[in-house]
Amino acid sequence: FDKTEGQVLGVRPFENRLVVVLHLIDSRRRVVYVSPVVARRDRMSPNRANPASPLFDPIQAAILLRERDSEEACWLVFIATHCGRNARKAWLLSRELYGGLGEKVWTWSKVSKDPEAFRTWVRHNRDQIYGSFGNHRKYESLNDGPKGTGLVVASYVHWVMSFGSHAKMFAQASANAQGNPRLAFHQLYESMRQVLRFGR
Repeated sequence: FDKTEGQVLGVRPFENRLVVVLHLIDSRRRVVYVSPVVARRDRMSPNRANPASPLFDPIQAAILLRERDSEEACWLVFIATHCGRNARKAWLLSRELYGGLGEKVWTWSKVSKDPEAFRTWVRHNRDQIYGSFGNHRKYESLNDGPKGTGLVVASYVHWVMSFGSHAKMFAQASANAQGNPRLAFHQLYESMRQVLRFGR
């Protein structure tokens, strides 16, 4: 790129360039990961969608649920994105939050009706939660402050429910973009600025 397009500032030292390249590779892997997983949907264990199982994986759960319950699938994608996958503990944090530490599953139906109940649950149970945020989400917190998971979830619920549902939100974006998926994505991305901690 330096030779054909122009100098990229800040990546001249080898260490800086290596960090940028590794981030690009990691980001690309995250995008490419989904297609093969979707292709083997028929061979996935139903336990991928069961937060009581150590096999729980929110991305695979969303794939399993997307045709039967797209609202729950979207909620699981949000949880996966908010928590991130931790290198050592994998999806444990997503599993603990979604599965309510085995007490009750925090489904989209429950959380969208009462996000304050979820926030209160996180506040009372955060010391029993052993999962960790993923590397790309390492500055997130379960604390009940302005950056805490409870408020982030409440802002997400408010954003989605201002449209009525995930499905209505996507339909409205598609209609506003006259069916252009790239434009619809851009509009949703801009609209999502009201969700806390999702600026990037």
